[in-house]
Amino acid sequence: MNPDFWSSFKDFIYEIYPPFWDAVVAFLGKYAVEVLSAYFASIILLVVIVVMSVRRSRRFRAQLTAVEARKDKS
Repeated sequence: MNPDFWSSFKDFIYEIYPPFWDAVVAFLGKYAVEVLSAYFASIILLVVIVVMSVRRSRRFRAQLTAVEARKDKS
C-alpha cells in the first residue's frame, strides 16, 4: 500500500487516542500499522458475512412462509 496511507492512518489513530497508539507501537514495533489494519479488515469481513447471512435468512424465511401459505390454501 501507499506509505502516505499508513502515515495518515497512524495520524488518525493518534488523534483519536494517543496512549493507545503509544502502547501499540511499544508492543508491535514497526509492524503496528500493518497488524492493526489486518485486525480492522478482519472485523469488517466478519461484519459483512454476518449481515449477508442475516439477509439471506430473512429472504428464505419469507419464501418459506409464502410456500406454506400457498400449501395451506390448496
